Amino acid sequence: PGSYQKLVALAKQSGVRTTFMGVNSGSSQIVQGLGRLAQGMVFAQVVPSPWERKREIAREYQDAVRKASPGATFSYGALEGYMTAKALALALKATGRDLSRATFIGTLESSTLDLGGIKLHYTATEHDGSRFVMAALVLTGGLAGSAGGGITWAALACLGAAAVRGMGQSDNQTRHDDQARQW
Repeated sequence: PGSYQKLVALAKQSGVRTTFMGVNSGSSQIVQGLGRLAQGMVFAQVVPSPWERKREIAREYQDAVRKASPGATFSYGALEGYMTAKALALALKATGRDLSRATFIGTLESSTLDLGGIKLHYTATEHDGSRFVMAALVLTGGLAGSAGGGITWAALACLGAAAVRGMGQSDNQTRHDDQARQW
């Protein structure tokens, strides 16, 4: 286990009653490692829930995982990797046969890539691609999507439109994210 996982485990076992938060990187592994001690943790996620069926990209990911490896578990990290590979494939296809570093970058800077409900857009000065952020709460019981071991994740919500606009997001993209908000 990593340092953060050890810290949370020691704190929870010592009776500390606080909400621990983390970023998306390694969240599924931390939750699995902590088991029931992960209950109440909140993670910022940059992809939708890998267990939901609401968005096309999540359904496509689940179907691909089930086909490739029946019985495999889903994770935020694996969905993020799947989305990254799909974005690369779409950008390469859009670039066409005249592939070079310059034409590839030109394609990225002039295209919007629809991954299936999550759109990526880059410019010469904006390299984030997506502004999607969702808070995920770890629960026990039978809520949406199981991460195994009796632990479940519940999506709290995407960041509010005002907070997203405050990070420089355009009103157009904010409306798109508002429509995609998961409660």
